[in-house]
Amino acid sequence: MHAFRHRLATLVTVPALTGLVVAATGRTLQQDTPGTGTTVAMTVTNDTDDEMTLVSSTNPQGRWVEAPPITLAPQSSAVMSVWSNDLRGVSFGVRYAVRGAEAVFSAGNRTPYGADIAGTRLEGDAHGSYGISTRIDTCYPAMALEYRLHLTTRPS
Repeated sequence: MHAFRHRLATLVTVPALTGLVVAATGRTLQQDTPGTGTTVAMTVTNDTDDEMTLVSSTNPQGRWVEAPPITLAPQSSAVMSVWSNDLRGVSFGVRYAVRGAEAVFSAGNRTPYGADIAGTRLEGDAHGSYGISTRIDTCYPAMALEYRLHLTTRPS
Protein backbone atom coordinates (compact mmCIF):
# COMPACT_ATOMS: atom_id res chain seq x y z
CA MET A 1 0.00 0.00 0.00
CA HIS A 2 2.83 2.41 0.85
CA ALA A 3 4.45 1.96 -2.60
CA PHE A 4 1.10 2.66 -4.29
CA ARG A 5 0.65 5.94 -2.40
CA HIS A 6 4.20 7.01 -3.31
CA ARG A 7 3.66 6.24 -7.00
CA LEU A 8 0.36 8.12 -7.04
CA ALA A 9 1.89 11.18 -5.37
CA THR A 10 4.54 11.49 -8.07
CA LEU A 11 1.96 11.55 -10.87
CA VAL A 12 -0.65 14.02 -9.60
CA THR A 13 -0.58 17.79 -10.12
CA VAL A 14 -2.52 19.61 -7.42
CA PRO A 15 -3.37 23.34 -7.21
CA ALA A 16 -2.91 24.75 -3.71
CA LEU A 17 -3.81 28.08 -2.11
CA THR A 18 -0.18 29.15 -1.79
CA GLY A 19 0.83 28.33 -5.34
CA LEU A 20 0.94 25.55 -7.84
CA VAL A 21 2.21 22.29 -6.43
CA VAL A 22 4.06 20.13 -8.89
CA ALA A 23 4.08 16.79 -7.13
CA ALA A 24 6.46 15.21 -9.63
CA THR A 25 9.25 17.55 -8.51
CA GLY A 26 8.10 18.06 -4.93
CA ARG A 27 8.37 21.84 -5.41
CA THR A 28 5.97 24.72 -5.63
CA LEU A 29 6.26 27.91 -7.60
CA GLN A 30 5.61 29.72 -4.32
CA GLN A 31 8.85 28.29 -2.90
CA ASP A 32 10.82 29.70 -5.82
CA THR A 33 9.21 33.14 -6.04
CA PRO A 34 9.31 36.09 -3.66
CA GLY A 35 5.91 37.13 -2.26
CA THR A 36 2.85 37.63 -4.39
CA GLY A 37 2.64 37.70 -8.13
CA THR A 38 1.41 35.88 -11.19
CA THR A 39 2.72 32.50 -12.29
CA VAL A 40 2.44 30.16 -15.26
CA ALA A 41 3.58 26.53 -15.14
CA MET A 42 3.61 24.82 -18.51
CA THR A 43 4.26 21.16 -19.26
CA VAL A 44 5.37 20.41 -22.83
CA THR A 45 5.23 16.80 -23.98
CA ASN A 46 7.12 15.73 -27.11
CA ASP A 47 4.92 12.88 -28.30
CA THR A 48 6.95 12.37 -31.50
CA ASP A 49 9.94 10.28 -32.52
CA ASP A 50 12.10 13.39 -33.10
CA GLU A 51 14.09 15.56 -30.72
CA MET A 52 12.84 19.11 -30.22
CA THR A 53 15.51 21.85 -30.12
CA LEU A 54 14.97 25.25 -28.48
CA VAL A 55 15.05 28.11 -31.01
CA SER A 56 14.02 30.99 -28.74
CA SER A 57 12.11 31.96 -25.63
CA THR A 58 10.55 35.23 -24.48
CA ASN A 59 9.40 36.33 -21.06
CA PRO A 60 9.11 40.14 -21.17
CA GLN A 61 7.17 40.74 -17.92
CA GLY A 62 8.84 38.34 -15.49
CA ARG A 63 11.57 35.85 -14.82
CA TRP A 64 12.02 32.16 -15.47
CA VAL A 65 11.60 29.92 -12.44
CA GLU A 66 12.22 26.83 -14.57
CA ALA A 67 13.67 27.79 -17.96
CA PRO A 68 12.94 25.82 -21.14
CA PRO A 69 15.44 23.00 -21.74
CA ILE A 70 17.73 23.27 -24.77
CA THR A 71 16.41 19.95 -26.11
CA LEU A 72 13.39 17.80 -25.43
CA ALA A 73 13.90 14.12 -26.23
CA PRO A 74 11.29 12.08 -28.10
CA GLN A 75 8.48 10.75 -25.90
CA SER A 76 9.42 12.96 -22.94
CA SER A 77 8.08 16.01 -21.08
CA ALA A 78 9.49 19.14 -19.50
CA VAL A 79 8.04 21.66 -17.04
CA MET A 80 8.73 25.36 -17.64
CA SER A 81 7.50 28.14 -15.37
CA VAL A 82 7.55 31.91 -15.11
CA TRP A 83 6.78 34.41 -12.39
CA SER A 84 6.04 38.13 -12.39
CA ASN A 85 5.45 40.57 -9.54
CA ASP A 86 3.13 42.50 -11.89
CA LEU A 87 -0.34 41.53 -10.64
CA ARG A 88 -1.79 42.47 -14.04
CA GLY A 89 -0.26 39.27 -15.40
CA VAL A 90 2.51 37.59 -17.30
CA SER A 91 2.96 36.15 -20.79
CA PHE A 92 5.69 34.18 -22.50
CA GLY A 93 6.54 32.15 -25.57
CA VAL A 94 8.81 29.22 -26.32
CA ARG A 95 9.78 28.11 -29.85
CA TYR A 96 11.13 24.63 -30.61
CA ALA A 97 12.33 23.22 -33.96
CA VAL A 98 11.36 19.67 -34.87
CA ARG A 99 12.04 18.03 -38.28
CA GLY A 100 10.97 20.67 -40.83
CA ALA A 101 8.66 22.59 -38.51
CA GLU A 102 8.68 24.92 -35.53
CA ALA A 103 6.26 24.62 -32.63
CA VAL A 104 5.46 27.87 -30.81
CA PHE A 105 4.01 27.42 -27.32
CA SER A 106 2.57 30.66 -26.00
CA ALA A 107 0.63 31.53 -22.86
CA GLY A 108 -0.77 34.62 -21.21
CA ASN A 109 -2.13 34.81 -17.69
CA ARG A 110 -3.65 38.27 -17.28
CA THR A 111 -6.35 39.92 -15.27
CA PRO A 112 -9.06 40.91 -16.21
CA TYR A 113 -8.62 39.10 -19.54
CA GLY A 114 -7.95 35.64 -18.13
CA ALA A 115 -5.74 32.88 -19.45
CA ASP A 116 -5.02 32.44 -23.14
CA ILE A 117 -2.87 30.39 -25.48
CA ALA A 118 -3.63 32.50 -28.56
CA GLY A 119 -0.07 32.58 -29.94
CA THR A 120 0.37 28.79 -29.95
CA ARG A 121 0.97 27.55 -33.51
CA LEU A 122 3.01 25.45 -35.92
CA GLU A 123 5.18 26.97 -38.67
CA GLY A 124 7.54 25.74 -41.37
CA ASP A 125 7.40 23.43 -44.37
CA ALA A 126 6.31 20.38 -42.37
CA HIS A 127 3.87 22.19 -40.05
CA GLY A 128 0.99 20.06 -41.39
CA SER A 129 2.71 16.90 -40.17
CA TYR A 130 2.24 17.87 -36.51
CA GLY A 131 -0.52 18.91 -34.16
CA ILE A 132 -0.54 20.59 -30.76
CA SER A 133 -3.05 19.52 -28.12
CA THR A 134 -3.61 21.93 -25.25
CA ARG A 135 -5.25 21.88 -21.85
CA ILE A 136 -5.53 24.70 -19.30
CA ASP A 137 -5.87 23.29 -15.78
CA THR A 138 -5.99 26.49 -13.69
CA CYS A 139 -6.07 30.24 -14.43
CA TYR A 140 -5.14 33.55 -12.82
CA PRO A 141 -3.15 34.11 -10.67
CA ALA A 142 -1.46 30.67 -10.85
CA MET A 143 -2.00 29.27 -14.34
CA ALA A 144 -1.16 25.66 -15.14
CA LEU A 145 -1.35 24.27 -18.65
CA GLU A 146 -0.21 21.39 -20.80
CA TYR A 147 0.87 21.16 -24.43
CA ARG A 148 1.39 17.94 -26.36
CA LEU A 149 3.19 17.97 -29.74
CA HIS A 150 2.15 14.93 -31.77
CA LEU A 151 2.47 13.62 -35.33
CA THR A 152 -0.45 13.76 -37.74
CA THR A 153 1.56 12.45 -40.73
CA ARG A 154 5.24 11.50 -41.08
CA PRO A 155 7.31 14.49 -42.34
CA SER A 156 9.66 13.76 -45.25
